[in-house]
Amino acid sequence: MALDLRQVVGQVASMSAALGDARREYAERLDQAIRAWDSHWADTDRLRGKLEAAKTSWLLARPLEPPGAYPAPEMTAPAWRVCATDGSQIEVSRHEVADCYLINVGEVTLDYGESPGASMTNAPFLFHEADDLHPLYGGEDRPADGAIVATVRDTAELEYLAALVSKADRPAVALVDGTLILWRDEVNANGLARLAPEDLKRKRLDAMLNLFEAGREMGVPIVGYVSSPGGTDVINALKVMICPEHPVDCDRCPFTPAGLRRTQVKDKPCDAVDRLTDQRLFARFLTKGERSPLFWSGAPVLEAYGEHRIAFCYLDTGYEIARLEVPAWVANDPRVMSFAHAVAYDQAVRGRGYPVALAEAHEACVVRGADREAFFALVTRRLVRDGHRVSMSRKQVGKRGALV
Repeated sequence: MALDLRQVVGQVASMSAALGDARREYAERLDQAIRAWDSHWADTDRLRGKLEAAKTSWLLARPLEPPGAYPAPEMTAPAWRVCATDGSQIEVSRHEVADCYLINVGEVTLDYGESPGASMTNAPFLFHEADDLHPLYGGEDRPADGAIVATVRDTAELEYLAALVSKADRPAVALVDGTLILWRDEVNANGLARLAPEDLKRKRLDAMLNLFEAGREMGVPIVGYVSSPGGTDVINALKVMICPEHPVDCDRCPFTPAGLRRTQVKDKPCDAVDRLTDQRLFARFLTKGERSPLFWSGAPVLEAYGEHRIAFCYLDTGYEIARLEVPAWVANDPRVMSFAHAVAYDQAVRGRGYPVALAEAHEACVVRGADREAFFALVTRRLVRDGHRVSMSRKQVGKRGALV
């Protein structure tokens, strides 16, 4: 049955009117954030002291470089390389003829400059053994659900990227699609997220740290590229600076009277910049090719990263404001960071807003609906050929041949 759009016409009109009011309020908040940035961020010593003393549940950006816009460096390398990987999967389905799952890792190497070239391949892996389908994590057998399959896939992506980095025979940058900060939620005493068994989380983290080590050994910067970022780490730091309290302790906020809900409080100083994003803030400061200063991330999970803490900045690609994340060894070396900046911007320009290498890695690995159907058809034919008794659930039969 088709969606009856007549029933939502009035609701859409109300939404449009509300959006107009929200945009005006948002613009006022953004103006206040810019004034706060101009007022507070240049006083680096006071800024760092107040941020270090603050007690808040927010993730707070901590300055690594002086404020200002950092223009895109010129590409001085006569030849350079960009590496990227991506992965996709076919998960276990109880409705199909066999319990198994598949991951597909795409690898891309793009060479520029004096000796251009490209390599794009993929590597599929089938998992069907008992230990694959019921791995032992957290001291118990766990079915290979989406979280476990995703961890296997992500780990393989990172391992393959580390292998590409280790083979680099010219200046290179390794791009990771998305954040380098694996979990931004609450962590336990060991620094690992509580939402999954530690050994499962550790497997993926170790692959990430090994990638950082491979990059440092080869002098290849690892860059996490976050398109359309929604982070608020810098805005959160501005909230701390706006607050007249020192030290800031949100649990004892004098501007939140006991018994009042947050939505009832109208005069909290930090509310002046609430609901803004870092992306929108830096869109007002940066021009094409420029990046923001680097900031250290305050994500608690980075306790588990050891020396490989993560820094980030925002880059104006000319199409959007993207977030770049790098490990500490890159952030602390201006020459390496300059090269990473230049390559990330060049890739975004070549890809009309999104790095070419990441886009190609996605195309190399993606498993579409038709691929999934073809895969299970292949499994079915082979099992029948080898004399196995096979059947699929009635639900799956019905989906493949609807009666109405």
